[in-house]
Amino acid sequence: GFNSAGAGANGGAVTIIAAGGTVTTAGVDSSGGTGTTTGGTASAINISGSGTVTLAGNVVAAGGNATATGGNAALVNLKSTGGALAVNGGVNTTGGTGTTPGNGAAINLSGQTGITQSGGSILAGGLLTVDANATTGNVVLSQTGNDFGTVAVGSGNNVLLRDANSIVLGTSTVGGNLNVTAGATGTITQSGVLTVTGGLTVDTTVNTGVGDVSITTGAGGALTVSGGSKIAGNFVLNAGSRNVSFGSNVDVGSNATITTTGVLNTANLRMGGTLGNTANFITAPGAGGTNFDLTQGAINGAVAGGNLTVQLSRTSYGITGAQTGAAVTLLGANTIGGPITINTKPITVGAATSFNLNLTQTGALNLSG
Repeated sequence: GFNSAGAGANGGAVTIIAAGGTVTTAGVDSSGGTGTTTGGTASAINISGSGTVTLAGNVVAAGGNATATGGNAALVNLKSTGGALAVNGGVNTTGGTGTTPGNGAAINLSGQTGITQSGGSILAGGLLTVDANATTGNVVLSQTGNDFGTVAVGSGNNVLLRDANSIVLGTSTVGGNLNVTAGATGTITQSGVLTVTGGLTVDTTVNTGVGDVSITTGAGGALTVSGGSKIAGNFVLNAGSRNVSFGSNVDVGSNATITTTGVLNTANLRMGGTLGNTANFITAPGAGGTNFDLTQGAINGAVAGGNLTVQLSRTSYGITGAQTGAAVTLLGANTIGGPITINTKPITVGAATSFNLNLTQTGALNLSG
């Protein structure tokens, strides 16, 4: 390994380039040293090879700790231009601790044929970017101790990201499927647009204090929410003009609002609450009488062009374990091919109560809008 860490001072830069071959190293450390009042500043680490690049040990460019002012971390670039990048140890660019913490730094991971992680934890003090071939380069960063903060996928085929707490998705382009898991107190949000050719899987199962899921996806073909998905709280899906259906079964602890100007098929959707009146679909409330009065106000609030569907029958389910609070919030101008698979804290679906109503009207109706 290479060690240029500062002993109470600043670390030295490390650059390793193998233009014509592979790189294997036991570990690299350019951290700032621990100081009495001020921590040392780390220096950048750059490791690149045209073949497989394997990091068998820890790669550390963290700021030094101190009682007063922590040292600043430094950039880490790990890259294989023609092969795979194997991160088998930890990577750390966190700022040093102190009354005033030091600044963290970015981590760039690039592997043409893929990026894997088999040990250690990636602790990104700044933005984590990952890049691999869009059709063949899979990215697997699955260690439970990872703490990314914000992750941006420049390109990649199937991408799996796991964080010990919350994860923020920056602007990302994924040629295959995107799978994101948050930790025990974590949520999944975004700061940039997501373009995912394949399916999206989001998982906040271990955070039992949240359960609301909100997702926006734009143009594309028919969209399915995968069977077995469980949303403990409220579910909001903005699907543009796409036809939307649900696999067997999709369970929602509270209310669902599905916005689409396409065809909405609610079979297999089991809710503890109600389905919001959106797009071209009006759901009559089930309780409180035998008739549903279709008003002009309800029509105006629903019709976005095309035909209007009024659902006069509804089934409500008893739900145990329902939980609100934002778990997944992905409301950017996203494009997600599908399917979408969602798992928040577990809920249990109980007995069903069905309602069937008659359609009535008490005033003139204008359906031309």
